[in-house]
Amino acid sequence: MCLRLLLAGGSLALLLGMVACGQKGAATSVTSEGDNRVRLPARSDYTKFDPWLQKLLAKIDIVDDERKRFMRAYKAFEKDLVGVLRTEEPLFKLTFSRVHPTGSSFEGLRISSPNEFDMNAVLNLPLENKGDIQVREDEAAGHLTLTLLKSATDYFGETWFTNYIKQKGESFKINDIRKTLIKLWNGKNLSRENVLRWMQSAADRTLVKLKNNKDLELWAVIKSISRRRAGPAITFDVCTKAGEYLSVDFVPALSFQEDVLTKEMRKRVKEISRKKREWYVIPKGPPESAAKVWRASLWDHERDYISGLEHFKPLVRLLKKLRDEQNWTGLASYYIKTSAMLIVEDMKSEGRSYFKRSIGVLLMRGLKQLKELTNACKLPFFWDKKNNLLANMNESTCMNISKRLNIVSKSFEKSLTDDSEDPMIYFGTSKDGLKQRNTRNAAGGVCVI
Repeated sequence: MCLRLLLAGGSLALLLGMVACGQKGAATSVTSEGDNRVRLPARSDYTKFDPWLQKLLAKIDIVDDERKRFMRAYKAFEKDLVGVLRTEEPLFKLTFSRVHPTGSSFEGLRISSPNEFDMNAVLNLPLENKGDIQVREDEAAGHLTLTLLKSATDYFGETWFTNYIKQKGESFKINDIRKTLIKLWNGKNLSRENVLRWMQSAADRTLVKLKNNKDLELWAVIKSISRRRAGPAITFDVCTKAGEYLSVDFVPALSFQEDVLTKEMRKRVKEISRKKREWYVIPKGPPESAAKVWRASLWDHERDYISGLEHFKPLVRLLKKLRDEQNWTGLASYYIKTSAMLIVEDMKSEGRSYFKRSIGVLLMRGLKQLKELTNACKLPFFWDKKNNLLANMNESTCMNISKRLNIVSKSFEKSLTDDSEDPMIYFGTSKDGLKQRNTRNAAGGVCVI
């Protein structure tokens, strides 16, 4: 019977013959004529991986009680830190808008331990007109310069600034505010190093005040606080009374409206974003860059973009777990997130429902995506694709990561027909979920008190 059907001729007969004969294989999804992009099967054997991956996700998931403990300590620290900073530093009080928590702990992308927090202090620069400061693109991905139309000394010496300070009720501090504000600039360019030095000095004075006031609410849950400088952040190391360690990266973030974005990023935002959002610059530049270079952050826009994508966050968390186990230190969490956002865009013809697919299907797509990007050593900045996030990564490092990703992908493929093949070992576990290495924070999330 099978033979007769297959010999009947014609594509329809051939398809019917394969079905009637129990031909194994998944039907590929239909694409429009001329669309040459590779499509994963609508129904795939990769679903076999789902139970393994779900077990792993459960192991790297953060226990709700643990999350609440760390969040309670963080919130107590945030409240009193900002409160004392506002009384200790006049310019901070004048420019501070709000705390804008960002990073994996607030995105749901954190794995293993919820003991790291990114705390952005949103600051609004005092300007007479928004056009008085020009935002220009630097040569590195997502990096910018902020330039006044005239020198800071002249600009903040004008009558409008005196009137502005009076309106804010800070006239008795105007000389201190003006003096500090002018120091943040190098001529017409806002200096990230000068801003960081200002914030570091203010943070140090605030920390002394915190330690000397044991009546503050934070001391109900926190035992000790210390400070260190780490990149664009002022990092506070906090020990709770329960002996748990958390770190808080305190970063000044300057807020702007979309209309002062660079041309390319403004165009990209209009194409993608569903609502208008503020965006930020943070004091971080590429290695050996000039102190005038800042980095753009469109965290709110990105949060909107990935909102409602069912398996987006599990995919990113799995890729981060693989990164940690393989010790790919140069592959930043933001790079992994960007890689996944590019998948969303690539598959937009299938709708946002693409991320409702099997986590096994999505992981294989994610591995393929990262393999190709690292093989080319080119990861486009999501908001301006002509810029490459991997521009400063050594080519041999890119190739090594790509080769390892290829090995992992092939191991998964082999496991479809070979039960002895265990691709989960690359994630520090096994496909039966019986073993897993401990990859928590080096301090184990615990500090000695």
